[in-house]
Amino acid sequence: MSYNTSMATNNPFQIPNNSYDAIAFLCDVYSDYCTKENLPQVSADEQNFGELTQRQVLWIEHFIDVWDAVQDW
Repeated sequence: MSYNTSMATNNPFQIPNNSYDAIAFLCDVYSDYCTKENLPQVSADEQNFGELTQRQVLWIEHFIDVWDAVQDW
């Protein structure tokens, strides 16, 4: 199994233990998602939802919810 060695942790199964690590982890997850879905590498709230599939919109909306929760951590 390969994983992104530039992630906040070297273990893809390790839960980040502070908000900085969590934000870095979320950045990696989002960047990977955009690459795999051929989406522009812009902030989640800057994506053009009119050009996305319903599944992509739901994923990004949930991602934004998680991001906001980590910001409030």
